[in-house]
Amino acid sequence: IASPGLDAVMNALTDFGTVSVIGPIFVVVVAWLTWKRRYGGVVFLGVASAGSLLLQAVMKLGFERPRPKLPWAQVLPDYSFPSGHAMNSIVFYVALALIVWSVFGRRIGVAALVGAIVLALAVGVSRIYLGYHYLTDVVGGLLAGIAWLLVVGAAFNARPGWWNWGGGNSSADLPATSRPHPRTEEPP
Repeated sequence: IASPGLDAVMNALTDFGTVSVIGPIFVVVVAWLTWKRRYGGVVFLGVASAGSLLLQAVMKLGFERPRPKLPWAQVLPDYSFPSGHAMNSIVFYVALALIVWSVFGRRIGVAALVGAIVLALAVGVSRIYLGYHYLTDVVGGLLAGIAWLLVVGAAFNARPGWWNWGGGNSSADLPATSRPHPRTEEPP
């Protein structure tokens, strides 16, 4: 199914998993969250992203799986498992979507989350198409990224009550899971 047009699409998609694309988005989002005084979001995105980079580097050294040797694929100097592009994409874009959800609400948050998942899957498919990874490398990267996000999310869910996502004290600044359901609140 390879073609020059599909090659161009896959090369563009794979770029969404690189530091050269994620890095500038990260800087803009951190600047915006800082300006909005949403320090919890800044820390969440930073811990999730930095941890993903470190975890995938350690995993690559631990597994030392060689990359596929295909005639059309460029030879890369590092190991294949897990796919760092897939792992970093799922972690960064889903973490970003969760922050969007906490800032803008459920409707926009669900759309952002679906978009993040589709983008991360597309990055993974592009890595297989271009011959840089086996399917299991991409699946391993996605699963490791999801596991890391669950760990980071659980840590942030267990954070002290005074440290919320927005820096203020109102329940509107907290993620939806931390707010009481409107029908269960006692009337004033």
